[in-house]
Amino acid sequence: MTCYCDDSGSHDQSKIAVVGGLVLTKDRFVSLCGQWEKIRQEFRLDKVHMQDFVRPYGKYCSMAPEMKKALFTSVAKAINEVKIYSVSASIPHAEYRQILTPALCREFMGAYALGFMVVTILNRTAVALTEYDCKTAYLVDKGSGHHHEQINGAHTVILHIEKRENESFTGAIAFDFDDNNFALQAADVVAWTYHRKRESAEFGSEFEPLLPIVEYQLKTSPTKTKLHLSLDVPLEGVELFGSLVNRWLTNEGPLPTWQELTDSARKARTIP
Repeated sequence: MTCYCDDSGSHDQSKIAVVGGLVLTKDRFVSLCGQWEKIRQEFRLDKVHMQDFVRPYGKYCSMAPEMKKALFTSVAKAINEVKIYSVSASIPHAEYRQILTPALCREFMGAYALGFMVVTILNRTAVALTEYDCKTAYLVDKGSGHHHEQINGAHTVILHIEKRENESFTGAIAFDFDDNNFALQAADVVAWTYHRKRESAEFGSEFEPLLPIVEYQLKTSPTKTKLHLSLDVPLEGVELFGSLVNRWLTNEGPLPTWQELTDSARKARTIP
């Protein structure tokens, strides 16, 4: 399985940072690509990137609301039909920067790195909820910032923890631009939708067809997989994680255990 990930909320005014995406097998990836290409051609789009549809500066922001609704209905249907499940994790931005110093956030472990670690915890949990029992690899969107570099570091930490505890849940990680990969465009949709749902007072009627993607709906029929796992880390969870990181950097002690990371993640207000 591969978890395709993207981030949302990178602007300074954002209250939360979100890492989200979807998990696919190879055959489901192929199916998504076929449906995505049809959508792209039908609506005459270069690609599906959610910021392009947001006023006032988005490339497609002037698209008629009825057309947007039709587009996003097709997008949500394609994602929900093919995904094994989707995931999202949110981290409070301001609180995170207060607990971990700006230099530490910038150079070592920013909010998106923690969000990625929470996503790996969700993927460990999902093993018991699906018929799949194998490692999960990761393909992460490079985007325009440097979040992917910190996510790569977080992935290394996770592998060290698993090796020490004789576990093997996490596979390889790679990075690409969403221009080159339809599944990363779908991951952008998941992350953006969850971020807007959590942070915006008005979701926007033209975007409402996307909401079923991030709703928790466990279906038994293999043709109607609509499972979404989400975890919102509150202040207490950030404080615990911050203490683990600061202790490790100060004392050069052992890496956090999975139990410590899980305890940090579980101090959440909502799951999903």
